[in-house]
Amino acid sequence: MPSNEPPQLQLELREGAEATPSDALEAVVFRPIHYLGSKLRLASAIADALDSADATRGTVLDLFAGSGTTALALAGHRRVIASDIQEYSRVICSALLASRSADSDIVSTFAARLQAGSPRLDALRQAVEPLVQFERDALHAAKHGETDAICLVLEHGSILAAERGVASGSSELQSRLKEVAKRMKLAGLAGSPLATTVRYFGGAYFSYAQAVELDCLAALAYEAMPSALTDVFTAALLSTASDTVNTVGKQFAQPIRPRNKQGVVKQHLLAKIDRDRHLDVRTKYMTWLQRYALHRTRGTGHVVARADYREALTQFAGQYSVVYADPPYTRDHYSRFYHVLETMARRDNPSIARSPGSSDDELSRGLYRDDRHQSPFCIRSQAPGAFRDLFRLASQTGAQMVVSYSPFQSGAHPRLMQIDALLSLARDFYKSVELESVDGVSHSKLNHSSLNFDMPPEAEVLIVCRLRR
Repeated sequence: MPSNEPPQLQLELREGAEATPSDALEAVVFRPIHYLGSKLRLASAIADALDSADATRGTVLDLFAGSGTTALALAGHRRVIASDIQEYSRVICSALLASRSADSDIVSTFAARLQAGSPRLDALRQAVEPLVQFERDALHAAKHGETDAICLVLEHGSILAAERGVASGSSELQSRLKEVAKRMKLAGLAGSPLATTVRYFGGAYFSYAQAVELDCLAALAYEAMPSALTDVFTAALLSTASDTVNTVGKQFAQPIRPRNKQGVVKQHLLAKIDRDRHLDVRTKYMTWLQRYALHRTRGTGHVVARADYREALTQFAGQYSVVYADPPYTRDHYSRFYHVLETMARRDNPSIARSPGSSDDELSRGLYRDDRHQSPFCIRSQAPGAFRDLFRLASQTGAQMVVSYSPFQSGAHPRLMQIDALLSLARDFYKSVELESVDGVSHSKLNHSSLNFDMPPEAEVLIVCRLRR
């Protein structure tokens, strides 16, 4: 299970030393969020494959940048254009890749603003206090064997549902939810970006107290600090949310189910629920903010964009010499795992999707955005066309390409395209298409028969595409 503590930064290269590609990849790399399918352990192999495809070491376009770890690892080796369709990814990549001097002063300045407080933040805390107290009592009762109240918080504690008049659960919890919804409306907080996290995700993904604190930190980042640094402050917020969220595996695919189908409490989860919901959001945020503030990116001129892969290939045509693509390759839409971070990054007021077959007023248990991105690479009927567009558009710009793919089938996560079909598509647009195996420790060239050998199911291949043989 991932640690709750933010990972340590690796040491900078010693001053005056000549940076090699390997050094550049190892310098100042850290994981901003708990990310499904991170390629950080494969960064060295990816860099080698990019060099093999494009010996000029020109700019690389990272089309599916995600948590930004690969882009950051490559940034000391090449100029990077990092692009992703998700706003949370743009924010994190911006904080990681922006050229700026390391600055600890922004941490002390932010701490002073936080200490000073504001009437608006006090109003938010006061509005949500009935639920904060209810949850505090529920967690205390759970330690003494009375688990119903804390289970109801996780199952039916949505302020958003209360605003819509569809709150359910115990009469006491319903009463508190209605009171909080009323207070928020009177304070002008209903629908306000000041209360995005607590309205949407308080109770389900975070304790109410944690969600309020996340909202207060976000408000200060947007309203009290220089706009040029907003992405840095917001990235620290997203990292903090990733560390403190109360879910299995620290992902946002769905809240914890505290009871089984028979209604029996899952006793083994109670300690995790209590531990996660007592994590100190402010302390973790200040730790993350310091890491971002002191972080320095190697290389200059890096660019970050929020764009669909087709848009990015077209928009930046002529500015890159090689493309790195790490598209999803199963039916699992990545947006499902990061929708909370997406909403926190946008600070908007999205409609929430309903579960199939439910009433119009019923919210999906995961509280997913109704406009959550649905990748064509995750839809069997659309995946071939999406890959064809990927190869076609990249080749038309004159760029070489490296694609990450895992061809090894898993029962729970079947691949939507077979490797032979994928290679055939690539060869429609590239004269030379080679495979390299990658396991995080070593990598080697493959032929088709090699794919039949015994390899771990998590192994990946890199498809190296060249316009000339």
